[in-house]
Amino acid sequence: MEPPTSALLTDHYELTMVASALESGVAHRRAVFEVFARRLPAGRAYGVVAGIDRVLDAVSRFRFDDTTIEHLVRTGVVADGEMTDWLRGYRFSGDITGYAEGELFFPYSPVLTVTGSFAECVVLETVMLSVLNHDCAVASAAARIADLNPHCRVEAHPVRLSAANALALCADYDLVCDGTDNFPSRYLINDACVLGGKPLIYGSVQRFDGQASVFNLTKASPNYRDLLPEPPPPGAVPSCSAAGVMGVMPGLIGMIQATEAIKVITGIGSPLDGRLLVVDALSMRFRELRLQRDPSRAPITELIDYGQVCADRPVSVASISVVELKSMLDGDAGDLVLVDVRNPPEAEVCSIPGARLIPLASIESGEAIGQLRELAAGARLYVHCKAGGRSARAAALLAEQGIEAINVAGGIDAWADQVDPTMARY
Repeated sequence: MEPPTSALLTDHYELTMVASALESGVAHRRAVFEVFARRLPAGRAYGVVAGIDRVLDAVSRFRFDDTTIEHLVRTGVVADGEMTDWLRGYRFSGDITGYAEGELFFPYSPVLTVTGSFAECVVLETVMLSVLNHDCAVASAAARIADLNPHCRVEAHPVRLSAANALALCADYDLVCDGTDNFPSRYLINDACVLGGKPLIYGSVQRFDGQASVFNLTKASPNYRDLLPEPPPPGAVPSCSAAGVMGVMPGLIGMIQATEAIKVITGIGSPLDGRLLVVDALSMRFRELRLQRDPSRAPITELIDYGQVCADRPVSVASISVVELKSMLDGDAGDLVLVDVRNPPEAEVCSIPGARLIPLASIESGEAIGQLRELAAGARLYVHCKAGGRSARAAALLAEQGIEAINVAGGIDAWADQVDPTMARY
């Protein structure tokens, strides 16, 4: 199992606690926390411990690698110095006691008790909960499917899909439906299906739009790399949390995927082989695009490190922290112009006082270049977004137009963490 670093990349509060503890000199004080089993299925008086070995394995192997630390510094989550030195040297050196695998436990009893330094325990709590929550999510999904249709045989795989296990996981199945929402997983699943000769039912959603297709149905069929040969540049496609998704879209595209799966399994009808179905829910229009295999595309011969291939490639732009921005806004801010490049629905949730909303899409299209050129005339122009990725792209695009703009690292997420903890979050 891969160490669960993603939770710590998004849970900035935990790392802020560690930084504060280091600064105040209490990071190494002894601390204890317990992991409880609070609920059992209806009618059950006790449970059986399972998954402890996975948790302990994650604890023993968890490290902050250089890529993770660079990301945390670049996005303004942590400052380079004592904090990054501590992250590089992080090794859990405390004690963990509790129930063993397979033992009975009772509700409201501590399954595990962790003792270590305060800073270690803060990080370790997030690591452990990310493993436990992942396992619970898989089990909950399997139970929900069984509730909906008890005739379905559900085989749960509570592991993170990776290049090391993708081929083995796909080997026993006749086709694969991709319901993931990130590029590393999509490329990994596609390549595993190509190497394993498995049809792939593809679907994706964003905001009010969706797509669906059937890849790799025959040797002459296109696959995901014929639709998107390389991952888009960072910031070009906002995440679901940034752009949002209309609630019914995953259900709509999922129903189309289920329909295609039934057709492929039973051999009836005409699957979306070589066809990309594009759905615009706002106008309720369905368009079909032809998709062909690219004969010049390099063949897929092995699975690779997709996280590295799809990782955010840092954009080289001048940046400041949210703390520095706050200091300037509180001082002589007469010539300071702050531009928010998020989308309007995001700005409705929260905003930095005084920021002007100019979405990144209007900068990419060129529509807002004239307005920004006027704003930047004789002024200091700063740009921010949710986490720093889109604003860095905006600053780079403006630089190409001869407009100097400085990126606010960490975006409004960092502002809420470090400047205004009362700010609404999304």
